[in-house]
Amino acid sequence: MVAEIGWDPEVWEDPIAFEPERFLEIGIKEIRMIPFGGGRRMCPGYTLDMLHLEYFMANLVWNFKWETAWEVDLWKKPEFQGQS
Repeated sequence: MVAEIGWDPEVWEDPIAFEPERFLEIGIKEIRMIPFGGGRRMCPGYTLDMLHLEYFMANLVWNFKWETAWEVDLWKKPEFQGQS
């Protein structure tokens, strides 16, 4: 399965766990995951995937009524907890 390529325990400490913070500290010299490749060998389906992703997200926004689970102060600046 293609998704298993990103589950290498030698690269990620706990590859199955959802930890978006693992991408905050990685610089350009230490790129560990490029799902569509890059440069001349970039996936030819990248643009098609982006169109489908935009269509999918637009349908989610259009077809559902979105509400916050609690009161949100829209004047606060959103920030990641793990950034320094």
